[in-house]
Order: sequence, then C-alpha cells, then structure tokens
Amino acid sequence: MDISNIIEKKLLKKRLNESDFLCVINGYLNDEVSETQMVGFLKAITDNNLNNSEIYALTKAMQNAGGGKTLDLKGRVADKHSTGGVSDSTTLLVVPIVAAAGVKILKMSGKSLGFTGGTADKILCFERIKNDIPTQEALRILNKTNGCFLTQSDEIAPADKKIYALRDKIGLIASIPLIASSIVSKKLASGGHIIVFDVKVGQGAFIKTLRDAVSLAKIMIDIVKKEGKKACAVISSMDEPLGNFIGDCLEVREAIEILKNAIKPLNPEHRQSSNSQSLKYASSSFRMINVSTLVSNLKEEISKSNNGDKNGNNLLSLSETLAALIIKFAQNIELEDARKQVRKVLGNGKALTKLKEIIREQGGSLNLFNKKIDYINKEISLDEKGYIKNLDTENLGLITKEFTEKYKDFAGIEILVRRGDKVSPNIILARLYFKKDEIDKTKISKKLIKKETETKQKMLNEIIKRYKECFKISPKKTKAKSNIIRKIIY
Repeated sequence: MDISNIIEKKLLKKRLNESDFLCVINGYLNDEVSETQMVGFLKAITDNNLNNSEIYALTKAMQNAGGGKTLDLKGRVADKHSTGGVSDSTTLLVVPIVAAAGVKILKMSGKSLGFTGGTADKILCFERIKNDIPTQEALRILNKTNGCFLTQSDEIAPADKKIYALRDKIGLIASIPLIASSIVSKKLASGGHIIVFDVKVGQGAFIKTLRDAVSLAKIMIDIVKKEGKKACAVISSMDEPLGNFIGDCLEVREAIEILKNAIKPLNPEHRQSSNSQSLKYASSSFRMINVSTLVSNLKEEISKSNNGDKNGNNLLSLSETLAALIIKFAQNIELEDARKQVRKVLGNGKALTKLKEIIREQGGSLNLFNKKIDYINKEISLDEKGYIKNLDTENLGLITKEFTEKYKDFAGIEILVRRGDKVSPNIILARLYFKKDEIDKTKISKKLIKKETETKQKMLNEIIKRYKECFKISPKKTKAKSNIIRKIIY
C-alpha cells in the first residue's frame, strides 16, 4: 500500500494494522519514504490518535522493523524507563543499586528529547564509554557485572532510533501513542522480563495531566503483559526538577555523590531555605493504589500524597522506589524487604562500586569519580522577597540545553530553592556552572580571543536573564504541591 493511502486512512480515522505500520516504517528506514512523508504520518497519528490495539500494532512494528533483533536474555533480567523529565538521573542510581543487589538489569536508553535530558547523553559524560555496543558484548558485560547501559542501534530498535531523532527535530513529542510505542518497542527489543516505568506528569513533563499519565501507564503495562512479561509504573511529579542540578555532566556528578554518601547531594551547604540550611534525602513509603482508585479519585489522591522529601529533592527517594520495585518482582519478595536491600547496598558502598565496574567494562574512564572540575560560577538572585510559588521546569530544561550546547562539558545550573521556600534579595536562587575556556593562544590572535569572550559573555547575560524569569515569587506562602505523586500501578 502507498504511504499516502495509509496517511489518508488515518486522517479519515480508520483503523491501521501492523502491516500498515510496517510498510511505512520499513519504507522510512530504507529511504523509500521521505522525511516529509514520515512527518505527515506522525502528525496524522498525533491529530487523530490510535486506539489500544493500534498502539500495540505500532509498537510491534517498531520492534521488528528493519530486521531489528530482540535479545534473548536468560533468567530474570530487568529494565526501567522514564518518560522524560528535567534533572532526571534516576537510571544512574537504579542500575547500580539493582545490579549490586544481585538482579540483572540491561538498561535501554534514549537521547535527549525536547527540553528533557536523555540518559544516553549522560552516560557519554564518561570519557571513552561505549553504549552503542554489539549484542554479544552487551550480554558479556551483563553476565559479568549484572548491569549494562545500552542505546538504540542498527541492531536493536533501529526504527525508534531514526523516528526518535525526527520527532525531536520537528518538535512532535507529546503524543501518547508515539511515546508508548517508542518506549515499549525499545523495552521489548532489549529482552527484559521485568519492566518498571516512571511516568512523569506536570509542567516539566511531556504528559501534563494526571489522567493522561495514568492512561499512558496502563497502555504500556498492558502491552508488556501481552508479551508475557511483568510490568508496573510509578506516576511521579515533574512540577520541579527532580535533582538539584540540570546539565548532563553535572547530573552525573550529583548521582555519583549520592552513591558516595546516600544522604546528601553535591554541595549541600549551597541550599538556603526557610526550613533548613542543608538538603537531605529521605526515602518515602509509596502506597499501593489500584487502577480504578486512581481514575476515580485523582484529586483526592494528589492531596493525600504530600508526604515526600520535605526538603524538596526527590532524586534518591524516587530512585530507591524504582529499584525496590525491580527487586521485588525479580525476587518475588515484599516491597519493604526489597527496600531494605536497596538501603543496604547504598549504605555499604556496593552500589557505587558496581557503577564503577559497569563503566569500566563498557570502556569508560573513571575520572569523573575523583576528578575536580575547575568551575566558573555565576550566582542568580532576585531583588524580591516572598516565597517561591513556582519553578518553570520546562523552561529551565530548555534554557539549560542552549547553555550546555554553547559552553559544553560541565555547563549547567544548580537549583538552590524549591517551591514554598522563603526568599529575599540576599538569597541565592541558583548557580550557573561552566568550565574555563581552553584556548590555544599560540594559534589564535588576541583579537579573536577577545571577540569569542565578548560573544560568550553576551550569551551568558541573556541566559541569566531568562533563568530569572523561571522563578515565580509570591508575597504569601502557598501550600506547595507534592513533589512526588506516590502512585504505583501494577
């Protein structure tokens, strides 16, 4: 069938089958379908939606198109996935925790999409590391260390790799059928038997409403269960950055520091608020809620779920929960017993040792674990007093993406306040970090050096101005929303 007929079929709201999807996707992979035609196809899906059977058919087509392999993994192997958020480096904590607890986890990750960071980009902060590796090498690393970081390749999920890049290019991201098929096709192709989804919801996520987040979670779980695998989902809030740092390499450093001492983040003394002078991580108990309760009592459940980390940073507590769920399913034990294992490998340093082992086996340098970075930093504050009403999380992600593209390496921002914090003109809201320029003065004239410096300074001033607009101040203290919506769907 011609692609134009398939697009027209969807525009008329007619049902597509797996053959239709395979025709388009294989054609795109073989350059028989143009980029323009593919954009038309993706927009037809976005504008006219797909039913659950169509989403399943699209997912299977994405998994199998282009002769992509599905790994045949032995034993119980886990995987996890986040639908995308700002300062979300949970994978860098979950993988070593789970592996150190004796459960195999092959983590298939994607690159940055829109305003969110991508795990694949974070992994590349380790110099010389390989995450686009041959199947047999990935299996060797998994069997030796219990963990491996992987990304889409010409072998595994090649269709998603190409379509993912196109969606990012044209900004066609926030579509539940496209999100579900992209994520689950990768999960199925990587062969995991246990899959935990972290579905982000809020202003800093692609999914803006809790109802849509629940819908997406149910769709993904249903597809995985049809394939005879175990799955669950955590619905978590992205109304503010998950960690303290935004920027790939800074986020990796933060995760490393958490693993080194699992009760405090990098540079905790920088945090200033009305409640505390330092930021501590707290593990929170996630209640089990069935799907019918979720759908019928959304507002009630949000209002009840304000028992998370009072100091605002939920990176560790969410990572602990995701890791505990994987261990629970893999070992057929109670969640609280799984949590005890998580805390044990964090406390005795085995999780940190495991991350080093995995990075080393994938050819990566361990310099980031000890290397001191020569930062320049700029402090951000406002000439106002009051309370932090809101953090524009999506814009924080977008601005940081521009900032890091210009300054590279360890550029990024540290967020020092959270919603509900009391602030005044002397309170630092955030710090920008970037490395000193390394310019070969023997090859570049002073005039060119001066011009480059002036250009970067002008850009930096504009970035600071835009960052300031992300912090919304209210004269009166308002009740802060829950930082993590504690919902787990089985």
